[in-house]
Amino acid sequence: MFDAETTSFIQSAVPLEGLDLQKLPQDLTEAYALVVSARLGAVNLSAEETHTNWQSTILELRRIAETYEGLTIFLPHDDNHRPSCAFVSGSAHFTLNQAERIQAKISGYEFLLPSLSPYAVAPEVAATLLFLIGGHQADAAETAKAFIKEGTSSVTGQLLDFIAALASGNGHSLRQIVDKTLVQVQRNDRDYLDVAADMMWQELARAIQMIACTVLGSVDVSPIR
Repeated sequence: MFDAETTSFIQSAVPLEGLDLQKLPQDLTEAYALVVSARLGAVNLSAEETHTNWQSTILELRRIAETYEGLTIFLPHDDNHRPSCAFVSGSAHFTLNQAERIQAKISGYEFLLPSLSPYAVAPEVAATLLFLIGGHQADAAETAKAFIKEGTSSVTGQLLDFIAALASGNGHSLRQIVDKTLVQVQRNDRDYLDVAADMMWQELARAIQMIACTVLGSVDVSPIR
């Protein structure tokens, strides 16, 4: 799953108690292989031994994803470990996204949860942003293809579109989001939590517009501090 350069990059993340960094690339690869095997029907998740292994893998992936995501957020912007921490977390989130889709299918759910809601940020969104922080734009662009906008508000959908455009690295897509008018938050006859979430998503969409302006050289001051 990982070439020699990426393997070395992963192993340069901040060490954690109980986690073997030298073995981490292999662990992530094995977790992804299990998910792919389940998707192809090569393993029976209803079998007791396989089910136990599946649950153990999911729990470990979630621990890695959340811990290294936290490190990415709180480490100084210029910390040398930050990009590798972001990539490790992004890789774990990406595999979790695949696992959740398989689990939903097995459980008989007809509809997958949207990528953004007032209650959660889905693994595919977290992975996309973390891959960008980690300097792996191609992985971010691929992950953004998994975004689910069905069942979301127009404000939420626009933010997901903006994140996908940023991940694409395509100049034309970036110019499109810079020129777009932000969708207004509808406040009438809506739950306060939905309105509050939309107000936050709108501000994040505005921030991505500013980042796109910076990337395109349209502003002199970076919006990121």
